[in-house]
Amino acid sequence: MLLNQIFETTIVEGLTRTGRSNTAVLGWGRGMGHQGHMYLASSVITQANESKADPYFVVSRTVGKDDPLTPTEKLSIYKRVFAEHKQIFQSTSDAAPDLNRILGKLQEHGYTKVLVVLGEDQVQSFQYLKNYNGKKTKSGEVLYTFESIDVISRQQTNDPSKTLAGPRATDMRAVLLDPSKLDEDKFAVWRDAMSPKLADEEVHMIMKLAEHRLKNIVEKKDSEIDAGNHEQYLNDKDIERQLTLESYGYKFIRINRFNLGKDPIKSLSDRLYRLVDAHFKDTTNAVVRNLQNQASSLINKTAKSCPICKQIKNHDEYYDPKLKEG
Repeated sequence: MLLNQIFETTIVEGLTRTGRSNTAVLGWGRGMGHQGHMYLASSVITQANESKADPYFVVSRTVGKDDPLTPTEKLSIYKRVFAEHKQIFQSTSDAAPDLNRILGKLQEHGYTKVLVVLGEDQVQSFQYLKNYNGKKTKSGEVLYTFESIDVISRQQTNDPSKTLAGPRATDMRAVLLDPSKLDEDKFAVWRDAMSPKLADEEVHMIMKLAEHRLKNIVEKKDSEIDAGNHEQYLNDKDIERQLTLESYGYKFIRINRFNLGKDPIKSLSDRLYRLVDAHFKDTTNAVVRNLQNQASSLINKTAKSCPICKQIKNHDEYYDPKLKEG
């Protein structure tokens, strides 16, 4: 079987609606399409059926040393395993590159309620999604506003796989890079990890493709990353950690070798002091502060507008000892 016969999927930009419900059940994954990821997809379908919701399973576009398969390849695996539910498997896009934007797209499609289903080890770190519901991001943007949004693990669904443990992607990658392992040793690990609905030939082709990519990934040299482009190399997990902290109201300072200067301890100390000072210091503009004081004085009747000079003056400025009543 040729690779293009296995990987028949075409990526569609944007998110396509999968049904007519006002509730969406969303699965999210970066994984290589092993059996544990199939358990997650199955849980999404089960949960959607039980709650009469529309199911979605979105894979990220991340490709690298932790993710040696492309979105097209991963989607093809899911669609071969779940042939009756092909339409629910979609990928992130330029318009919706991360989970936050995917939720925004679901709102654009008219959904009012969303349930996100994840692996048990991810649930806690994705609670920030609820904190951003109807709230502004650091840039002042409101990404989505649902009547309700919740994040649960697949183990909390009624899917038959909820008690089953999936394989570890770390072991699948490690065996491919182990020079002491023969091809049959590698295949044994991958065959056991992948869905039984995939033929041996398919699993072997997928494995060899992943092995080729892992061995040919060229890490960026230090000299290629500088102060002007280092933010381009932040991965999904880096951004998720920052969003999680900010969603709880914490100020976030990203520290790296490009902004610590020659004296890292002093630079970090200065930045922390400035952060604390900014929190307690009154940074209101002087003109604005003066207007606020004038408005307060008028309300408290400790000042009034002069009909002659048209300025607001305190009562004691109107005192004239020459007048009979002052």
